[in-house]
Amino acid sequence: MRAIGLVGAFALMLPAAWPAQQQPTRPRPAQANLSITAAVVLRDLTVRPIPLLQIELIALADTSRRFQLRTGLDGRVSQSLPGGAYRLRSLSSIQVDDSTFAWDIPVTVTQSGATIELTNANATISLTVDRVSPTTLHSPPSDPGALAASKALKAFYTFCNEGRYPDAEALLHSFLRSQLGRVGGMKAVCDPNTRNRTLASVDVTSATATGSRALVIARLTFKDGAVIERDSTTLRQEAGGWVVTVEAQAQTAPAPQTASACDGIELMGLYTTGKVAGVEVFMTKVRNATNLTRIVEVQYRLRGKVRAQTARTEVAPGAIETIELGVDRPQDLKISVCR
Repeated sequence: MRAIGLVGAFALMLPAAWPAQQQPTRPRPAQANLSITAAVVLRDLTVRPIPLLQIELIALADTSRRFQLRTGLDGRVSQSLPGGAYRLRSLSSIQVDDSTFAWDIPVTVTQSGATIELTNANATISLTVDRVSPTTLHSPPSDPGALAASKALKAFYTFCNEGRYPDAEALLHSFLRSQLGRVGGMKAVCDPNTRNRTLASVDVTSATATGSRALVIARLTFKDGAVIERDSTTLRQEAGGWVVTVEAQAQTAPAPQTASACDGIELMGLYTTGKVAGVEVFMTKVRNATNLTRIVEVQYRLRGKVRAQTARTEVAPGAIETIELGVDRPQDLKISVCR
């Protein structure tokens, strides 16, 4: 008798028909329709669709599941996909006028589907710093000073709007930088001017440059649709570049007063810049009507301060010099010393 091998013995012990183990089937997720519309609202409140916008959807439950879409010429696209939570992001930014738009938002697709609008309201908006259209300037496009000052102002607002406070501070005049500690720092200057970083665009409408001084007028548009039609900013050249500064505007004009010990030296009253970049600076002007150069010291008091404050300047014969007094309103302003 032939010996039955080990394998054969086991084979004889098994039933004639061994049922195959059945694997449980995973139910296929229900499909739902996602509709996307991409469009931005322009300054004149017209709506501009965004065609050919590349979009990626990433499933949060399994980030390897990704869907890529592209809007049509009408800014719309639809896609059938499993319900669930997704991250929707644009694969490139879109430039409209002087702003760039990009999207990165959460999306939930339910069994009944979802409709998503990509607009100014949910976009990440950046201002284009290096683009100032010469056609929007009343000054000649060939004026390099006006164009450079316009770009500096747009850069200042861009840095503030993006929370890049050290970069924005570098575009402030040295005197304004010295006063930042008294007003709460650069963030306290930037955030009110950008309405807590919701600035959508800066449109330069006029720019003139004369020597080391420039005046730039811009139209500011915010994400909520609010508009400042005429934002006027003075810039000056400092350390080889244009920086945001202040321009004195007469606030009070008391009768000129002359200290008895300073014949021919005239204190011309108290001035203020008005609020520029969130900072209001007070100053006075001193006129020297003599034929000698004089060093003039003025004295004033600040509310809550016991000791008098002093500031001085050198005034050439026949000249008028400005003395900056700081961001607190001075009281009892007078000439104290002339020599």
